[in-house]
Amino acid sequence: MEIDGLALLFGSQKVVDLLEDKKYNMVRLRRCITLAKMGRPKAENPKDFKVSARLTEEEYKKLKECAAKDNLTITQALRNCIIKMIDSKH
Repeated sequence: MEIDGLALLFGSQKVVDLLEDKKYNMVRLRRCITLAKMGRPKAENPKDFKVSARLTEEEYKKLKECAAKDNLTITQALRNCIIKMIDSKH
């Protein structure tokens, strides 16, 4: 089987001109080119820290209602509460 001009991806490199050597049953690579990283762009202010809290059912319901009232996710509502609490202390 001969593979000629087949492009494969290995990590962040695109391998081009892949040929099979039948005599030694091995694959030789002629050249590699580096591709740009794919995926989401990096955030300007990444959120690297994770905080966890345990709530009662009543506290959780109140938090969900508060978030829904302001059309926010629970995480956004918690961040807003933390910012307000910090701002009010200073």
